Amino acid sequence: MAAGSGLERGRKLFGVAITMLDLPSFYTNHIVVRDDSGSLHLFYVTREAFMLAPESFVQNERTTESNDVFEIVADIKNAVRRRERPLCIGDWISWYYSGSEDVSEFKREHKIYEVQSAFPYFQFLLDVIKSPTQNCVYNDSFGYARMSPDEASKMLPNIVVKAWINVYLEGTMKKEKICLSFGGYVSCDFQTQIKLPDAPWIEHHKVDMRGLSDDEEYMLEKSKKDKKRENNVIGRLGFYVSWRSLYVEKTPDKIFLLPYVDDSVMTPGVQYRLNAYWCETRECFIVTDMEKTIDTNAMLVYKTDERFLILDNLSQRDDFKSMFYTEKLKMGMMDDPTGALVTHHLSRYAQSKCRVYFYEDLNGTLGRFRIEKVEAEKETKIEKNIRENIRDLSGVKGVVISSDGLIFSSSHSPLRFYLPPDVVVPVGSHVAFTATIDHDTKIFHVKAETLKVFDKEPLEHIEYNGRFLFKTEFSWLPRGESMNAFVSPAFSLLEDPLKVMPTEDEEKNLKHNTLWVAQSGLDEKGERRIAQTPFFVVAYKDVKDIKADKFIDAVGRDIGGWLRMRDGQLKAMESAKKVRTVTAGKFSFPKKGASSLPLSSLSISPSDCGCRVNACQSKKMLLKLMNDPAFRRLFYEVAPDETQETVMACIM
Repeated sequence: MAAGSGLERGRKLFGVAITMLDLPSFYTNHIVVRDDSGSLHLFYVTREAFMLAPESFVQNERTTESNDVFEIVADIKNAVRRRERPLCIGDWISWYYSGSEDVSEFKREHKIYEVQSAFPYFQFLLDVIKSPTQNCVYNDSFGYARMSPDEASKMLPNIVVKAWINVYLEGTMKKEKICLSFGGYVSCDFQTQIKLPDAPWIEHHKVDMRGLSDDEEYMLEKSKKDKKRENNVIGRLGFYVSWRSLYVEKTPDKIFLLPYVDDSVMTPGVQYRLNAYWCETRECFIVTDMEKTIDTNAMLVYKTDERFLILDNLSQRDDFKSMFYTEKLKMGMMDDPTGALVTHHLSRYAQSKCRVYFYEDLNGTLGRFRIEKVEAEKETKIEKNIRENIRDLSGVKGVVISSDGLIFSSSHSPLRFYLPPDVVVPVGSHVAFTATIDHDTKIFHVKAETLKVFDKEPLEHIEYNGRFLFKTEFSWLPRGESMNAFVSPAFSLLEDPLKVMPTEDEEKNLKHNTLWVAQSGLDEKGERRIAQTPFFVVAYKDVKDIKADKFIDAVGRDIGGWLRMRDGQLKAMESAKKVRTVTAGKFSFPKKGASSLPLSSLSISPSDCGCRVNACQSKKMLLKLMNDPAFRRLFYEVAPDETQETVMACIM
């Protein structure tokens, strides 16, 4: 911007020298001034500003005695030396704006920033804040400084850090352009976080100033759930387990983030002694400084293009077959999102430790780590044992959870069970069966002759945007076993990624013990489950509390994701909001050929009342048709949803 554009004459300006010019230039320095709107202005200090004019000397009250003459001369010489002392890069001055871009009279001010030479630039040590949306940092004195995409990815946004900023000019004299770029990270300190509201994109931000002084000057009170949490930690030991975070065994539920990731000094898996402060806005600790401890404490960590993989022995939980844990590292429960250990609990190695690679997922609400894959040798052993020893799985109990015959069993939560294609059991029904495994797909197929539908009230459920939501009872998992989890008799362990459940303090006064859950979806490739449990919580108490069309968590993940259908295809949630109430029936349809059985055996519904009225005869005829596999398949293919609901109501 042109110097002085938008500035009022007579206004006192404060600026900093960013260059030193040599003779024969008429100017000595370039001065940068930032106005109230955030624009930078460039001014030029003339050599005249360093000359002491005769009229500057004013007769003072000194006596005319001979010995005072020497003092007067000394004062004059000192004044000349002070006046002629050059302005160095980083020096601050003030003057009154006269409407000109030339500065011929100024007053020196206290130096604010440290400056160093980094050829071909000079660098200023500034407190900067990384933008959450752009590749740049912001400083209140200089404004925005650009960053390379690589450097921008290394720095946490909305955290005040000290960094070197390159300040330089491009262009010819009087036509220069002020340029600022990121020069390098230096440090992070909790005391400087008070400057966070300086960033123009942060509005009405409340700053946590705890630890700055003993006065009660901070605005944010410690949250109820963290009454015992420290605001600053010193000398804590933590392992470098992912690109930006450290895992501290003493507080496994607290995340420690690096404000800037320096690959040249960080070693994956190594233990560090660190200091950190609590960041209220991120609800995590920010590491301020750290040093490496003895290397023998290191984990086995392998750095890949996508993430850090930790190699260690895991054990499978007896109560939740989809969950595993480490004993040595004490890293909490972890799930198996890729299905690498889907049949582990059926093998001879179920009670032994399994060597696997796992990684940290900071988005998890149940645990911080997830399994990526099994060590090749162990994977081969499990596969061989299952193929040689497992064919049928008997005595399985579960709930029908989809219209294509998928069954979920809480005692075999990693597995997928399917009804025979020509057998239809209403969604929500409780069943027992024996199933045969397909070793190639690891899918179990129910034997029709073993299927039993319990005469038990089916689970209440609705169809929401093409997905079934189920109402179920629950209890809290003890807090020491996970970060935050719930247990359902029908759906085993439940995660709450949408954070709809009450807090720990509210739990004490709870009398309501039901919630609504949905099947966890896969990513777009169908390779990884998004939630940490097969089912996740979507609503507490009342399903009407659901407002959004999709189940999006705080970090933007679609927890509903994609469901794999019986034919292997992936199906996403419907985008338009659509809710359909579904009442599960208490009947089952036998396999084809069962029509030779007495009519009363085709259903466990109390429809065969013995009367001869037309309504009852019609119900019998309708039930007979629906028990014909060919008719039933055609009916579900061509009949609208409303017609299907009407027919089901008649049968019931």
